Amino acid sequence: MRESHFIEQNKKKWYSLEQLLTQKKKDPNKLSKLFIQITDDLAYARTFYPNRSVRVYLNGLAQSLFVNIYKNKKEKGNRFIFFWKEELPALVFHCRKQLLVSFFIFTLAVGIGVLSSIHEPDFCRVILGDRYIEMTQENIESGDPMAVYKSANELNMFLGITINNLRVDILTFVMGVFTSLGTIMILLFNGIMLGAFQYFFYEQGLFQESFLTIWVHGTVEITTIIIAGGAGIVLGQGLLFPGTYTRLQSFQISARKGFKLIIGILPLTIFAGFVEGFLTRYTELPDAIRAAFIGMCFIYVLFYFVWYPYRKAGRGFKINVKNVQLRPSKPFSLSLNTYKDNGQILIDTFQFLKKYIQQILLLSAITSLLGALLFVGSNWELLTQLGEVQVSYAIRELRFIFWEGHQLDQNWLIYVGFHALIMGSVGYVFLNFARSKQGEKGLSIISYIKRYIIFFILFSAVLDSVLFAKIQYGIYLYCLLGTTIFCLISHVYLNNGRLVHAFARGFNALKTQFARCMGLFLLFSFMGGLLLLLYATLVQQYIGYISQNLGIEGSIILFIVNLTLFLFFQALYIGALCIAYAILYFNLKEIADASHLKQRIDALTWDH
Repeated sequence: MRESHFIEQNKKKWYSLEQLLTQKKKDPNKLSKLFIQITDDLAYARTFYPNRSVRVYLNGLAQSLFVNIYKNKKEKGNRFIFFWKEELPALVFHCRKQLLVSFFIFTLAVGIGVLSSIHEPDFCRVILGDRYIEMTQENIESGDPMAVYKSANELNMFLGITINNLRVDILTFVMGVFTSLGTIMILLFNGIMLGAFQYFFYEQGLFQESFLTIWVHGTVEITTIIIAGGAGIVLGQGLLFPGTYTRLQSFQISARKGFKLIIGILPLTIFAGFVEGFLTRYTELPDAIRAAFIGMCFIYVLFYFVWYPYRKAGRGFKINVKNVQLRPSKPFSLSLNTYKDNGQILIDTFQFLKKYIQQILLLSAITSLLGALLFVGSNWELLTQLGEVQVSYAIRELRFIFWEGHQLDQNWLIYVGFHALIMGSVGYVFLNFARSKQGEKGLSIISYIKRYIIFFILFSAVLDSVLFAKIQYGIYLYCLLGTTIFCLISHVYLNNGRLVHAFARGFNALKTQFARCMGLFLLFSFMGGLLLLLYATLVQQYIGYISQNLGIEGSIILFIVNLTLFLFFQALYIGALCIAYAILYFNLKEIADASHLKQRIDALTWDH
């Protein structure tokens, strides 16, 4: 059959399929039937017209159909349940040696803390601090030795403890990048502190009371620290012993395993924070009840992290965590017209950052330095009043300056301007990349700046009237909703310059795919948290150490350097988030209206 006859015979069917793809509610039975017909047509075209445009068109049409049919199809057995029932136990069994090493190191550290306290009476004060010891002694004298767990509101205590415990878990894991030594040091520190803490109460004749109070939440909390330590050792082991892989490949594999272990203990960390915030304070409960709760937690830990993995190993796991598939190294290629889940968007984002790393780093550095100088200039009197206060304390004050208020003061404007500048800069890099992928001419920087300023002013006015005028902590909603909405809408407007269309398109994408948009935000928030944790644990502490030894704690220059680095890490996170939402928008756009396929069918040359 000639190609022209083949096209004439089937083009009505193809056009009807195009129309079906544009509908919000699609008949799944009709889609399935058409999918079979299209794959038949595609097989025919591949056989008789392998180098013709009709084959390319039908291949894209079949791909779009596949996405519409299977994008909401549930995986066999539920992926969430599979992770906890199969994947995590298999990973725990696979990493059992590292977890056992972490347990022994922590136990050894507890012993060191106890023995040191026995032989050196002031050791507890050195580890726990004079303030805590004196406060506890006052509580003992008043007849309530565990009053420290009742000193704060339940909700505030739960949030504060949970955030701190999450920080410790993540820090314990991340420090494994230093050939596991960083993780081992954190395990030793926490173990010694626990040993000294427990011995202090033993010395006061309150061992039973302290045990029944502390271990109500401590059973699960200490378990998460030990598992995080095992994850950090796994991470460092990948660098130390690459085996047949390259060192980078081995690190990627070990990082995936360690990261999954951390994901596995997040619910336990939150549970431990909840127990400590809401339940530990009830020290008047009968000892039998508290002991029973501790026993239940201990049994659960042994069951899920020891007995169950070994039991599953005897029967055979449904997943082999040893064989990790690495993506082959390929030239940079980012498609904007194919269906992607959030995991693939994360990968594509890092590929884009890697490709344009020089531009992104330069833009982040310039933006961060400018933001730091503006902040210092607008708060000169406040900063000069700090005097000899350490630079690290001045950085901590930023939390109150930027995050506690809700009025549009100068500091808030600088911070929002910093966000706008980095998003606009990175957005320009991505916009011209996207236009080149679509065969369009790049937008001039003058035209882009004009559009961006108009859009940002209007967007900020709308967002402020909705959030900040009525909600005290509107800044938190700005980070959650503002960044999301801004990224989705801005990519539409900055590309075509139609403001009303941009708002309608962006809000429609947010409405129809709200869970996915928020999921992507949370995923990148976790990555951003790791970046800021890296800053806090490495850069800030190193700068503080230098400032103390050189006696320049109150130096404004050092403060500017510290603040610039603080904003630089934020700029990297904001830039990555902006790129991710740009990729997500093009993905949602293609799913919604199959515009890429429309262009291909319009451009298809019907040969006769």
